[in-house]
Amino acid sequence: STQLEALVHTIEHAAVLACPVAAHRPVPPPLPGRLPFEQLRADPTPGGSTNEAIRIGLVDRPDLQSRPALEVDPLASGGVLVVGGARSGASSTLASIAQALVGHGGWSVHAIDATGGLSALLDDGAVETVVDGWDHEPVRRLLELLTARLGERHPTPAGPPTDSAEDPPGSCSAPIESAPPVSSRTMVLVDGFGVLEELQAPINRGWATEALISLAMRGRRRGIVLAVTARRRSEVPPVLANVLAERIALRCSDEDEAALLDAPPELADPELPPGRCWTGGHWAQIACPSPVRCPPALSQRQEVARLPTTLRLDSLAPCEDGEWVLPVGLSSSDLSTAALDLSAGHALVVGPPRSGCSTALAVLATAAGARGIRTLHLRGPASVEELRGLLTGTASGQAPPMTRPPPVLVLVDEIDRRIDEPELETLLEDCLEKSPADNLRIVAAGEVTGVLRCYSPVLARLRMMRTGIVLGPDAHTRGDVLHHDLEARDDVADSPGRGWLTSRSSASLVQLATP
Repeated sequence: STQLEALVHTIEHAAVLACPVAAHRPVPPPLPGRLPFEQLRADPTPGGSTNEAIRIGLVDRPDLQSRPALEVDPLASGGVLVVGGARSGASSTLASIAQALVGHGGWSVHAIDATGGLSALLDDGAVETVVDGWDHEPVRRLLELLTARLGERHPTPAGPPTDSAEDPPGSCSAPIESAPPVSSRTMVLVDGFGVLEELQAPINRGWATEALISLAMRGRRRGIVLAVTARRRSEVPPVLANVLAERIALRCSDEDEAALLDAPPELADPELPPGRCWTGGHWAQIACPSPVRCPPALSQRQEVARLPTTLRLDSLAPCEDGEWVLPVGLSSSDLSTAALDLSAGHALVVGPPRSGCSTALAVLATAAGARGIRTLHLRGPASVEELRGLLTGTASGQAPPMTRPPPVLVLVDEIDRRIDEPELETLLEDCLEKSPADNLRIVAAGEVTGVLRCYSPVLARLRMMRTGIVLGPDAHTRGDVLHHDLEARDDVADSPGRGWLTSRSSASLVQLATP
């Protein structure tokens, strides 16, 4: 050091010894390069906001000779858009928003991490659900849960969102224990919108992107708002950017990007510290999240459950919707018990070989037996004769006249191969002529291509019922067998027993149980 520097150091040291209390600074200090979140909470601004605004940093106001708190009101602004380049502090900004919401009662926070940097920054006590952007099934399940609050099951992938709130076919009213809870006000953090859009573009025709836009546009009235980060302003669709009124511009890649963000060229300075931003026409510093690892018993974070690949029938929640509503598996939409509704008529189960058609019949037989329904499986001549006896009134145990007949479920496997057997087609036609009040139902199973090639009037009438199960990895392309237009679900992996449960008016992706 020089003699002048040594002299200055000596004078400063002597001043400290002579006057321990520091003199009042007429000018506030510059913004710090790193602002701990605890310091922000311990330094309240006099006359601060008492509304729903949260503090996430400090603003440099040289015109007022002050450093007021940077406040963000998610509900009033409609959402937050954070734009910043690599290592600019974008993920930390979302983590700071989540941490600031702790203590504001009624908020639940859910996060979609497409960059891989947000999950480690989030405090377990501040966020309830974190899903990876590349993990398609949890992303869809979380967004379905949120869009259901808009009065819709999900937006149509190829068009605008619909307002249908109908339950999927055969969905029982059992409680959903695996879905993450959603409180009255919900913050959805999306880290890396451009990356997420690229990951989800080939999945269900970009359904996730459409769902997020729907949440941003329509969720505010339901208490749902978004906080989104992006590397560049061009990564965010204009329809989404117009909704997110609160803008935070972090360090960007070049001056042209700064101009697009209505920020000064200095925003492209690579020496800017992480968290330094331009917002509302002023420089600001975002506080660094300082998560306190809470005990596991107090942690709010939950895993988004997946549709299982195997499950047993006795593990399903009971379904008490009616005598002919038979539980068969789990619904993908809400993981509730899925049931085949035979109240109005008969059903058809189709799929390629080894897709689970025979297992589906066994599940139906077990479910029917649990409800006291007699099951008649047409496997050979003896069972055919028994069915003839039921139809002609010579079977043992027939109900007396003027009483309701006991319920009977007739199961036929490999219907596409056996329909030409002597008398079988005639007997099945007689069964189809019965009215629902006769308490007789048919569930037939067959190979999907064989059923489509068969011109039997029995199969034609079963197909016209539009009720049944379509199994197989390409089940969505076989919906025409039951006269349904099934949705391609790329977010759910294929497995044996996975397919579509259909009714007259709707269809739902399900995983069949085993008996």
